[in-house]
Amino acid sequence: KAFINQFGISYPNGPDLRTRIGQMFRLTGVPETYIIDREGRLAYVKKGPFLSISEIQAAINPLLP
Repeated sequence: KAFINQFGISYPNGPDLRTRIGQMFRLTGVPETYIIDREGRLAYVKKGPFLSISEIQAAINPLLP
């Protein structure tokens, strides 16, 4: 809760105390980013933090019209 408050996170959150959710989605680290395309397909996966805005743009720009 301290992390959520410190960074003003407003999206829904909940603990995964027994890691059941993480195991179900085969999470391997934190953070993990998943980008879904307009057709609802998984288009990009990033394990670990983005290191720059240009890295984020490189992941998203190919998906834009």
